[in-house]
Amino acid sequence: MLLAAGARAVEAHTASFHVPSARELDAYVSREMRKRHIPGLSLAVVRDGRVIKLKGYGLASVELGVPATPETVYQLASTTKIFTGAAVTLLAQEGRLSLDDPVTKLLPELPAAWSVVTVRHCLTHTSGLPDASLSDDTDEVIAPTGPEALVKLAALPFVSAPGEKWEYNQTGYMLLGMIIERLSGETFERFLARRFFQPLGMSATIFGDSTAVVRGRATLYTRYVMREGKLAPAPDERVRTQQFTYPDYLHPGAGLNSTASDMAKWDAALTAGRVLKRSTLAEMWTAAKMQDGHAFRFEDSTLGYGLGWMVDDTPGHKSAGHSGGDATAYIRFITDRLSVIVLTNCQGAGPEDIVGGIATLYVPALADVK
Repeated sequence: MLLAAGARAVEAHTASFHVPSARELDAYVSREMRKRHIPGLSLAVVRDGRVIKLKGYGLASVELGVPATPETVYQLASTTKIFTGAAVTLLAQEGRLSLDDPVTKLLPELPAAWSVVTVRHCLTHTSGLPDASLSDDTDEVIAPTGPEALVKLAALPFVSAPGEKWEYNQTGYMLLGMIIERLSGETFERFLARRFFQPLGMSATIFGDSTAVVRGRATLYTRYVMREGKLAPAPDERVRTQQFTYPDYLHPGAGLNSTASDMAKWDAALTAGRVLKRSTLAEMWTAAKMQDGHAFRFEDSTLGYGLGWMVDDTPGHKSAGHSGGDATAYIRFITDRLSVIVLTNCQGAGPEDIVGGIATLYVPALADVK
């Protein structure tokens, strides 16, 4: 009886899944691109580890008339953090560190005052450390190199007590990169390539900002202009070329480039258990607990932050993912066994909204999720 009931439950859940026609899905994507002035977009939709949609739309380069394809390379920006989160939790799974280790245990050269900061604090943006990134609207950083940045950061006070407050922070990811290098004996970039990208056949996934020469990469555009030191929507709604630049020491938070095809391989590998154990994935996709014991949520919503991943605990529709540069987004709708990857070459694209719209075409019940 229990097995029969379980089968009926699976059937009921599966029945809620709808496969839109190619025409319906393409029309939605094209409409959103026009509305948002997005030059190029590459899409991957994955169901239970199987790719069910993989396509490029528009232009990877407007100037050269190069079409976007599933193999077009895009800057992931902060979507990079999901890979750093996976790398650190992999080391924890292998017993090479504990997520509750003080960062000074793993990096003894750090200031003694930072001994209250743990690996978990760094992953969840709850460290309270001063930020190596000086602005959300520009590429300005505290120093051009990692050693110089550490000296300057060490001289600054904590912004808040560790675990007391959530605040997006690149310093924590800088430290995570250093920890990975210390424990592995190789560069952060090499570790991710050896443990993730090469075994999974993610041959186009590579580190480098806008100053790097990356084969097959789309030109980056923006819908914004700088006004009084802040990003603001362009009054004429025209897109302009844009640069995402950051020093190597911030690669753990923003350095990756990838394709929709490679990201689909990553997603399928997660589903198949080729990256991390299920128990490790569950921990990675659990919202951080703050110092007072409550799970962190953004503005009393169901949205929180796990170990390098945004997590949404909407009842019946749990999801986890990340966005980057207001241009790329990747969300695993865990309960609904669906993943949507939207990579664009336009800052200001609102990619999370496009992901949500596409997911709703496949799982209509998501339309009722607020």
